[in-house]
Amino acid sequence: MKTKLHIFDYGMLFDGIVRDEKHTLMLEEVEREYEKGKVIYSEGDKPTELFCLTEGKVKIYKDGMDRKQVVRLVKAGDFFGYRPYFVKENYTLTAVAMTDVRVCVVKLSIIKKIISNNPIIGMNFIRDLSVRLGIIDNRLVSLTQKHTRGRMADALLIIMETFGRDDDTGCLNCVLKREEIANYANMTTANAIRVLASFHDEGVIELVGKKIVILNEQQLRRISALG
Repeated sequence: MKTKLHIFDYGMLFDGIVRDEKHTLMLEEVEREYEKGKVIYSEGDKPTELFCLTEGKVKIYKDGMDRKQVVRLVKAGDFFGYRPYFVKENYTLTAVAMTDVRVCVVKLSIIKKIISNNPIIGMNFIRDLSVRLGIIDNRLVSLTQKHTRGRMADALLIIMETFGRDDDTGCLNCVLKREEIANYANMTTANAIRVLASFHDEGVIELVGKKIVILNEQQLRRISALG
């Protein structure tokens, strides 16, 4: 029988948690399921819960004038949705299920009490936010200073590093529409298709329907570095 995991069993946010705090979380946590395409929270909503993705894939995006800018890809074991709560803001982004997903949820008011009583947990949250900010800084440089090839290389590398590759086929473990890849790389769908085709022709990747196989990771990183 598979052992049931609780929200404190995922990631590193709850390293250092004590028994009474675990008991509180076990009583308060709730599991939810969302079908592919369903909104988990929307821009403008008031944040009240900490989300931990336990199964599936989630994308977090910002609605723009002409396209959705994908800001973050979330994999199983990642926490999300808590930053605005601590600065008393509403959500500025929208989170959507990319596949059928399962999340474990706890009210942020409970998390705030635990952080107040356990500075180790507080430091874990600060560390997690700091890592996120570093990633955002790198993404900002990529999206604003690199050409389309560099942005596409970065997008493919991040998708690979987030979701991994299939051991048998080498395909990225995330099937994205060309429009979704374009939104993540901050370019038009037409440009995304053109750049992917050029990578395919150069032997950097292989396109198998909607699936993508990275054939030459070193060359992809070189393209990223050149910008």
